[in-house]
Amino acid sequence: YKNNSEYNAARTACQIILWEFMANFRDRDTRKVTDSTLRNAMAGSNFVKYYNLISDQLINHYVTPSYVSKTIGTASLITLNFDTAKQTWSKTVTSTTGAANLLDYSSLSALGVNTSTSGQKLTLTTSKQFSTAQTKSVSKILPDSLFNEDLYVWTAYDENGDRGQCIVTGAGADPVSAYIKVATEAVGELKITKTSEDGIISGVSFSVSDGKNSYAVKTDSSGIAKIKLTRGTYTVTELNTPNRYETPKSATVTVKANTTVTVDVNNVLRKGTLKIVKTSTDNNVENVKFTVTNSSGYSKVVYTDKNGTATISGLLP
Repeated sequence: YKNNSEYNAARTACQIILWEFMANFRDRDTRKVTDSTLRNAMAGSNFVKYYNLISDQLINHYVTPSYVSKTIGTASLITLNFDTAKQTWSKTVTSTTGAANLLDYSSLSALGVNTSTSGQKLTLTTSKQFSTAQTKSVSKILPDSLFNEDLYVWTAYDENGDRGQCIVTGAGADPVSAYIKVATEAVGELKITKTSEDGIISGVSFSVSDGKNSYAVKTDSSGIAKIKLTRGTYTVTELNTPNRYETPKSATVTVKANTTVTVDVNNVLRKGTLKIVKTSTDNNVENVKFTVTNSSGYSKVVYTDKNGTATISGLLP
């Protein structure tokens, strides 16, 4: 303290605040003054300065963000919105009471929720969907250095270095706990099952569109592609279909929350027709036998008609 006047003012301010608690002149939850009788009985600018300094620190210590609650049953629900492009849920909330960056949100990591703060904004992100809303306890971040000892002896010194009154207190933490309740927007799932006549089903690309936005998915080695989607109607279209296949038709599906809708897409190979035309100088062209084979083991016997022609349809490339 600069002088004895400040020393005495600070000591008096501390004593008055202690008496306010003893006399129930302060709210036990918020630490705010409910009866200013003791404070108004004192005077002096130094007293007011130290009284306000100590009082503000007490009150601020128990301030929590507006999006949490002191009791588990009254926690407001924070619903994380789904981002289809990122396949994650996220939400940014703003505290109107401050203290957003003073809470330890690590308990949310057990739910797979990542958190970050910027000023009075808290952003929550997860890649997991919750079947029901989840409530977790969060607490005020307190300096570790305060809790290294069992007891603390608080001593004030005046301007001459003389020691004043000593106070012995416990050194245990004074945690401020609150509850945060989070949920994820309910979504459904689209499952695309790919088949083809030549067995090529891996790495096939599809577009999934709701008319405003399009999302690309690709089949795995089993011919399966999955994507989480918000509720609505979607069109599924195969992309870059190779020329050896007939182009499959697009499929329209309706996605509902907490359900999986499946679309089966089969690639049918384009087939050709072989026409054999038999000629001869003696016009003997009917009932001539031909055997058609390929390197894959295909074999078929055909006979010409009276016009000398034989036709085989449905031949693979």
